Amino acid sequence: MPEQTKVLIVEDLPTDALLVEHEVREVLPESIFLVVETAPDFLAALDSFQPDLILSDYSMPEFDGLSALKLALEHVPDTPFLIITGSINEETAVKCMKAGAWDYILKERIIRLGTSVLAALERRKERLEKRSAGEALERSERLFRNLFEQHAAVKLLVDPDTAAIVDANQAAAEFYGWSRDQLKAKHIPDINTLPPEQIKSNMRKALIEHCVSFEAQHKLADGTLRDVEIFSSPIQSGNKTLLHSIVHDITSRKKAERALIAAKELAEAANIAKSEFLANMSHELRTPFNGIMGMMQLLQTTPLNEEQQEFVSAAIESSKRFTRLLSDILDISSFEAGKATLTTSEFNPVEALESVMDLFALRAREKGLDLDMTVDPAIPRNVLGDVTRVKQILFNLVGNALKFTDKGSVHAALTPLSAAKGGDLRIMFSISDTGIGIPEDKLGNLFKPFVQVDGSYTRPYQGAGLGLSIVKRLMELMNGNGCVETVVDRGTTVHVVLPFTLPAGDAAKTAQAAAPGVRKEHLNILLAEDDSLNQMFMTHVLKKLGHAVTVANNGQEAVDLFLAGDFDCILMDIQMPVMTGVEATKMIRLQESEFRSQKSEDEDGTSEKRHRTSGPQVSGLSLQPSKNPPPSPHIPIIAVTAHTQPGDREKFLAAGMDEYLGKPVGMEDLDFILKRFFGDPQADGAR
Repeated sequence: MPEQTKVLIVEDLPTDALLVEHEVREVLPESIFLVVETAPDFLAALDSFQPDLILSDYSMPEFDGLSALKLALEHVPDTPFLIITGSINEETAVKCMKAGAWDYILKERIIRLGTSVLAALERRKERLEKRSAGEALERSERLFRNLFEQHAAVKLLVDPDTAAIVDANQAAAEFYGWSRDQLKAKHIPDINTLPPEQIKSNMRKALIEHCVSFEAQHKLADGTLRDVEIFSSPIQSGNKTLLHSIVHDITSRKKAERALIAAKELAEAANIAKSEFLANMSHELRTPFNGIMGMMQLLQTTPLNEEQQEFVSAAIESSKRFTRLLSDILDISSFEAGKATLTTSEFNPVEALESVMDLFALRAREKGLDLDMTVDPAIPRNVLGDVTRVKQILFNLVGNALKFTDKGSVHAALTPLSAAKGGDLRIMFSISDTGIGIPEDKLGNLFKPFVQVDGSYTRPYQGAGLGLSIVKRLMELMNGNGCVETVVDRGTTVHVVLPFTLPAGDAAKTAQAAAPGVRKEHLNILLAEDDSLNQMFMTHVLKKLGHAVTVANNGQEAVDLFLAGDFDCILMDIQMPVMTGVEATKMIRLQESEFRSQKSEDEDGTSEKRHRTSGPQVSGLSLQPSKNPPPSPHIPIIAVTAHTQPGDREKFLAAGMDEYLGKPVGMEDLDFILKRFFGDPQADGAR
């Protein structure tokens, strides 16, 4: 209600006008009043004064209340008009109300005027608000109708109760190929290929959630199916709730998505094929190469003149270079495929560095270089991490330093740094050389695969340029980082910082560390190997080391010989005919378990004699129980395999094997690992 209400009084008696004004001021103290008594003055006041309320006497000499009412209805129909009279009969009162008066007040009951005025003004406010809302609704409906009719998007109005199409715009008619009238004669199931129950469910969801989107296929007039995305929301149309649905043609998008999915599946299949190819190629290359390299090692143990010894040494060195290159290529492939993994165990970082330095001691002496290392006393004795990956990083860094240094020295240093987030300690491995250095403009390509600082055909340094790329990938895999300091013709230092966890206590040991057994110098060994050249090499090596050898040509033979013989150790190839090395290992471990269980029951006297018609089952193959118990509760089984991709070692150990040797196998590696299992104190622990 306005703070100042403008009240127009139509009255010929000043005293009565003052009385009316007094009563109104009681309820509207801030009111403004204007009194008129003739028709011209009344019309002028309607235009200039624009009253909020009109109070008119009924009987006046020149102008009566009924005439004033008619003029007010013509000019200001929404302004409350109250008639005030001294005497009025019922017939006149009804006539005034029918004519449009809002109320009438008798002068003898003028005290009612204030209440009636307030009620009239409230009714006026409600009428204006309702009219405003109606006009806004009408404008909104006109706007919606215009947008619906003229919009370029395909639009439908749908009855959610019957699924009938109530209306469709011109864009819908053009899209579907039916006229608007034809579309309005259809129901949604006529154009939507979804099951009717699914259509109803989508409509219910749109009503509840107010706006939903879903995908479907819509049928056009010519029978064509199009992929569509539908956005649906409820709108009120009169007293009926309809669904306003906007239909987008996404056929091209869905086609592109399907093509992308197909391409992704093809890429994944290609990646799997690549991994399988690399695994097979690794096996196929390493298996014959193990025989070649093995025979060269055997030849080296025979009487040779100086020239022959030189030829054999060169062949062995070339074989080692080939093996390292093959391993590097497989590592890069694993990184690219996202399959590189870490294996955590407890190890001594100083011993890890020493073992790498020992590998290069001979090469350093041959080049006349000093090869040494310094270790900060604060370096802990043991840490938890992937010792194999750490050695791989150090091997590449030390090897690179020696390769590019012709005089001077190569120096390695271990330095402890502050604790890193997620670990207890960071260790910095620094490899420094006095070699050729690296030009500044070449540093950006230093860690890229198959790239060398000197990429010309005549470069004096051999290699495929994979070493530092592998170092970078391994650093990232282990959440480490590094940097390079270099001066051309003066040398290079590579710093690698890796995080490690400290063991819980001194008693913590590597979960898979092999415990030495009874000390024995001459072993009875079962060799499971299907390749004849590798059989020859391994047999000769083992016999030279003082051991007896029995050969099994496949996994099934290995199991049969194990059950029939008395062996100290099994060297198990993986990829063999008839039965794989993994299947054979599982059978042997299961048989050992059977014997231990039987022995335990026999010792406590609680078991009944068991009768069996067949033995344990592994991978669909049966194992007949042995009449003779195995020589020990647990025979060491060592995988000797060309499967050398990341994760292979862990897979074989999980299958029941105790250790792992990758082909090609060196004589010293084979001797070392056998001594670990049979009590040589010098070979205890990982090398």
